[in-house]
Amino acid sequence: MCRPIVSTDVGGISELVVHGETGWLVPSGDPERLAQAMKLALGMSDSEMTSMGARARERVLAMHDVRSEASKLEQLF
Repeated sequence: MCRPIVSTDVGGISELVVHGETGWLVPSGDPERLAQAMKLALGMSDSEMTSMGARARERVLAMHDVRSEASKLEQLF
């Protein structure tokens, strides 16, 4: 959806979210850091948000293209 995200750094999230570049990663269980990241996101200009969101989308598409992933699965089976 071309939007950066605020997320806790659990599982594979850090593969897609680069802190400060494509979104914000905060340690799990740290509500203060979560609130800080949310404030940063809310304080961004529309152009900054759009630019960060575009980078996030590019990263997702580059790393998780449906056709590419399906082809990899096909090779496994």
